[in-house]
Amino acid sequence: MVQVQRLRDLPGNPVAALKYLSSSVTYRGSRGNLAEARSEYVRYPSLVHDSLRVIYDKEKLYRSAKTGLWTYPGWRVDMSKALRSNSKRSLEEASGQLDRNQELDDALAHGVLSGLGTSLKSCVLNISAVTWLVIISAALLLPISMSGALLICALANTYVY
Repeated sequence: MVQVQRLRDLPGNPVAALKYLSSSVTYRGSRGNLAEARSEYVRYPSLVHDSLRVIYDKEKLYRSAKTGLWTYPGWRVDMSKALRSNSKRSLEEASGQLDRNQELDDALAHGVLSGLGTSLKSCVLNISAVTWLVIISAALLLPISMSGALLICALANTYVY
């Protein structure tokens, strides 16, 4: 697991917050988000705090991902969507989806592994007696390299029929 530096609290002053975030954020698209926040500060200084909070929360989410918090198939796509969020609400929804998808994957992982064991067992049990006879005799009578070739042929024969 990767060790990631913790973010400090976001400063209350918009200029100090912009300065802090400019040196701290690393997620893909952060430079564009910061440029938008700077121009928003110039035009609408009273509204910039919400934009800065979203940038801060995106960085926290990104750093959580770097620690390996999510591992389910497709988490990177979901993370990319989350980082494109423009509001605190949509970012919170995306974060919740990441957590729920991981929870579901963790809960079903045991079922997947036991299903794999069942598949292997049924594969071994479904090999015909003649095929097993060929495998065993090849292993006992022939050198290792030749018996490996016969084993592959016997297993291939099993899947053909």
